[in-house]
Amino acid sequence: MSGSGQESPRAATSPVSQVSSTVTVSVDPETAFAVFTGELDLWWVRGPTNHYAAGRVLAMRCEPGVGGRLLEVYDDATVRVVATIPVGGQDRGGTAWVRVVPKWFGPWCARRDHEPHEVRDLARLALAVSYARPAAAARWLADVFGFASPDPLPEGHDPLPETAYGHPWIEFWLGNSALVISKLEQARPEPACTHLPWVYVDDVESHYQHARAGGATIVTDLASPWGLPFYVAEDCENNRWTFAQARPTMR
Repeated sequence: MSGSGQESPRAATSPVSQVSSTVTVSVDPETAFAVFTGELDLWWVRGPTNHYAAGRVLAMRCEPGVGGRLLEVYDDATVRVVATIPVGGQDRGGTAWVRVVPKWFGPWCARRDHEPHEVRDLARLALAVSYARPAAAARWLADVFGFASPDPLPEGHDPLPETAYGHPWIEFWLGNSALVISKLEQARPEPACTHLPWVYVDDVESHYQHARAGGATIVTDLASPWGLPFYVAEDCENNRWTFAQARPTMR
C-alpha cells in the first residue's frame, strides 16, 4: 500500500500469486471495458465494509493506461492497495475487491441503461436487526417483504459459520438506507417491542397483500388513520415492522 505519492518497496525477485475472477455481462467487450474503468464509482457498492478506509473515501477511480491502479480517493491523500499475495504469505482481506467484481459489476452493466448515472451513497442512519437464523431470515425478508440486497443471499448451515472477519455480512437496501441482518448473540428476551422500524414502500396495499400471502403475521391491518396508509407485521422470528406508503419524492 502506498499513500501521498509514495510507493511501498517490494523486492523485484519476490514471487507473487495472482487472484482473478470472471463475470459475464450483458454488454459488448468495448462497452464492458469502458464501464469497468470509467464507471467504477457507479457500480462499486458503497457500504461500511466495502472500502479500505470507508470513513474517508470520496470516490473510486481506475487509472487509465496499461498498469492503471484501482484507487480510493480521499479528501487528503490517494492510497493504493495492491491485490497480490507473496509466496508463503496470507490474504488478510486485501484481495476482497476481486471477489466483489462479479456480483457488483455485472448487475450494474445490466441496469446502467435505465438508471441515473449518479453516485448512490447511503443515508447516515442504518439499522441492524438480529436473528437466531440470520441467513434464513434474510431469505424470508426478501421473499415476503420484498427487501432487495446488493449481494446474493447466503445459503447453507444457519447460523452461518464465522469467518476471519466475524459473521458473514448480510445487507439489504431500502431506498438509500442500509438494513444489516446480524446474528443473535444470546437468547431472545421475553417479547417486548422496543424497536419498530418504519419502511416506506411504493405501493403499500400490494405490499400488504403480498406479506399476508407469504405468511407474515399482521399485527395492525392496513389503515390510514391520519392520512398515511400503513400496517404492522411480524416476521419469521417475531420482529415487528411498520410498512407505510412512500411519497412520490422519496428515493
